[in-house]
Amino acid sequence: MFRFCFIATVIGSLAAHAFGDTPKETKPEETLTLTINLKGELEREGKEPLKDKKVIKEYIEAEVKGLLKRVGAEKAVVVLRADPKLEYRRFDVIFQMCKDAGIETVRLSIKE
Repeated sequence: MFRFCFIATVIGSLAAHAFGDTPKETKPEETLTLTINLKGELEREGKEPLKDKKVIKEYIEAEVKGLLKRVGAEKAVVVLRADPKLEYRRFDVIFQMCKDAGIETVRLSIKE
């Protein structure tokens, strides 16, 4: 099983390089980190978590727009920090909102 996973990873990496599909390295200032709690709410430092889907979507769009303007970049990377016990369907809602906001690269991080 390990060999299969390793080989699949290597082949995937080679294919990505061959087709120019490797993600560019991002600087920390081009990264927006969003934290999702166990209830699927978007946490904000020092403020109440966002619960309403429309408000969350508007918040993500505004944060990305502000980030791109501050750093002068064309694209940003969003890191979704999720509670390890979060149901996938709740994560997927936020993930889809990021895609709808035009974000091409979304990474998942499990918060401890």
